[in-house]
Amino acid sequence: MRDFDSPSEFAHRMSNHDADVRSLLGRLVAIEERMDEQNRLKSLVFAEARVANIDIAALKAVVRINRSLSYSNSSDLEGLTGQVKRYLDLVNTKPGA
Repeated sequence: MRDFDSPSEFAHRMSNHDADVRSLLGRLVAIEERMDEQNRLKSLVFAEARVANIDIAALKAVVRINRSLSYSNSSDLEGLTGQVKRYLDLVNTKPGA
């Protein structure tokens, strides 16, 4: 077993590496562009909510809860609410209280 590549092996490996990096970068740039567009759309929704005097934090919480419910051990919103309350109590309880 050799510890090093021949110059031609190294050149071949690096050319593949460059292609891999180029491919990854291309995909990341495309993802970032889609994310930028989605963030612009989200900003417009938040602007509408602000104008309508709707609680943006509540909107965000509902979206997160809705997305997270499928990952929860709870079978319904009531069960999830109990878990969330319990966890909030853990976080918000001062040590020694």
